Amino acid sequence: MNLFSGADLAKRWKYSKAGVSKLMKSIGFPEPLGTINNGRSKVFSEPSVVLYEKDKPWLFDESKKIKRQNLYCSLSHAKEENAEMKSKILNNLFNKKTREWY
Repeated sequence: MNLFSGADLAKRWKYSKAGVSKLMKSIGFPEPLGTINNGRSKVFSEPSVVLYEKDKPWLFDESKKIKRQNLYCSLSHAKEENAEMKSKILNNLFNKKTREWY
């Protein structure tokens, strides 16, 4: 069985180590099998990582990652501004080809 550390995942997905660390804290990220390096590094099984990647194409595609980040920024800004702006962004998003940002 192959195991992945955070550094391995950063290389696999072309993310920064900080970006992978942020993903590790998100809902749905696989539970680590254990830790190495005196508990400083978590390790994950290949099957759990592949399952996590299944519906997240932005992990491997830079243009999809950028679209996803832009959407997040737009929605965050809209949340601060007003609900009408947020609604407009969501309508534009879902009126496009089936969630092409995803």
